Amino acid sequence: MLRKLLAVVVGYVLLAGVLMVAFTGTAIMLGLDGVYKPGLYEPATSWIMLSFVYGMLAAIAGGYVCRWIGRSRQLLHAFAGVVLLLGIVSAVVAYTSAKDPGPRLPGETLTEAVRKTNQPLWVALLNPLVGAVGVLVGGTLRRDPPQPDRSA
Repeated sequence: MLRKLLAVVVGYVLLAGVLMVAFTGTAIMLGLDGVYKPGLYEPATSWIMLSFVYGMLAAIAGGYVCRWIGRSRQLLHAFAGVVLLLGIVSAVVAYTSAKDPGPRLPGETLTEAVRKTNQPLWVALLNPLVGAVGVLVGGTLRRDPPQPDRSA
């Protein structure tokens, strides 16, 4: 049981860590004008597409590690369900608490802009699905080791 819990926790931490590093590094490289539409807090289309790519890659890594540690296909399905559920809850919370931040001000820092970002609802709802599919894909890349034959 502890191994299965560890597998899900490590898989999720890896998924979140890969996303954090990828998004932070890309945002620093692109700057505000590469991340957002001009004068707005709405993510640029290129940023949205990158979010799906990064989400898929991070979820594949998380699913692979979850399967490697947990050694269970059923656990992998549970992990995908956790990713989907947490993602949908996060999207609903973000959408219901979103406020119109107004126009993006010149000279604003990336950190300030991120706090005011209003992600489109369709993106917020599609990201958890991408994550769940990525977890399943990643888990199928990892094969369980053969179990010893104990019938003899």
